[in-house]
Amino acid sequence: MLLILYENKNSQTVILCSHSNIYYIEQPIFEYINMLCVYFGSTYDGRKNAAKYILQIKQKVPILLSEINRNIIFPTVSSKRKDCIWIHSNAVQSFHKIQKKTKIVFITGEEYIIDVEYRTIKRQMQRCVQFKLYLDTHLFENLL
Repeated sequence: MLLILYENKNSQTVILCSHSNIYYIEQPIFEYINMLCVYFGSTYDGRKNAAKYILQIKQKVPILLSEINRNIIFPTVSSKRKDCIWIHSNAVQSFHKIQKKTKIVFITGEEYIIDVEYRTIKRQMQRCVQFKLYLDTHLFENLL
């Protein structure tokens, strides 16, 4: 299971998965995320614009990878910054404040401490919940 994505200094995408598996992809993170979006029928830009519209936000926009599984990743800082970390919201079990950092506990039992304030992670998780609620409501409306 995908937990965290980030780009290293060599412009490789680093993927942290369950069971401490780490994968290195020889492409920048935006290319990789766009590839995931296209696999599920859209583009990164299309999904970002939709999320901006639905959530009425402009910054740190969560990205829906798959409507079926409600897979949403969110950036910890501006997605344009090199130190941006993308977190898979479905994989987060809990998160805790540790001074000016945040410890994220994943459903797999793995824990990572990231250099991002607790309130930022809390706000991003709230946005993901709001996005999922919107999808649940509107997808069923359109099926009837």
